[in-house]
Amino acid sequence: MSSIRLTRFTFESKCAKAIRNFGPSSAAKVLNDIEEFERDWHDGMDDDQLFARYNFKPLHVHRPYGLFQIRVGPKRKSLSYRSVVIFYDGQSSARWIHAFKKEGMSEPQEIELAVARADEFWNTMRGRL
Repeated sequence: MSSIRLTRFTFESKCAKAIRNFGPSSAAKVLNDIEEFERDWHDGMDDDQLFARYNFKPLHVHRPYGLFQIRVGPKRKSLSYRSVVIFYDGQSSARWIHAFKKEGMSEPQEIELAVARADEFWNTMRGRL
């Protein structure tokens, strides 16, 4: 394990709404996985372990912030639900920006939406940093 991380996580309202729209049971499992990820992150779990547990991986966008995706929710290993988090301010802050259920070929469009939401959030935040 690496050192303890002090990152503060928050939720974008559109992400929280998307999770609620998964339905009570699935939403509870998604939120539980996000909370577990945050605990593991704070405890300093290294990226390889985060990848093994959550399929934590960067979305390859050239931006001044980090954008990552994890698998969450019911049957996490079956690729169904995803959540996207933006890390900014030197990883001292993070915001859950988007969540979606992967269905068919929906992932590219969902990733585009996540990037657009991250850009919008970044443009709002950078004036405050």
